[in-house]
Amino acid sequence: QQYETELVLRNAREEAIRASQAKSNFLATMSHEIRTPLNGVLGMAEILAGSALTKQQHNQLDIIRNSGEGLLELINEILDFSKIEA
Repeated sequence: QQYETELVLRNAREEAIRASQAKSNFLATMSHEIRTPLNGVLGMAEILAGSALTKQQHNQLDIIRNSGEGLLELINEILDFSKIEA
């Protein structure tokens, strides 16, 4: 009886560890896959900022840049958390 209980607990623990590792791997992969195109958007926004734009266009570009940088920061925090958890 005790042996069976220990076996069940050990198997449950190993399954929980595998699930946690799979989640961490998924988060790391998704963070990378999202970060790559987001860096492209931010890079093009920087190039566009050097162009002749109206005041309204500059304001709109600032919104794009601030939103993109905020999203990138969030993604980096998720990636950091998944690394710590792993």
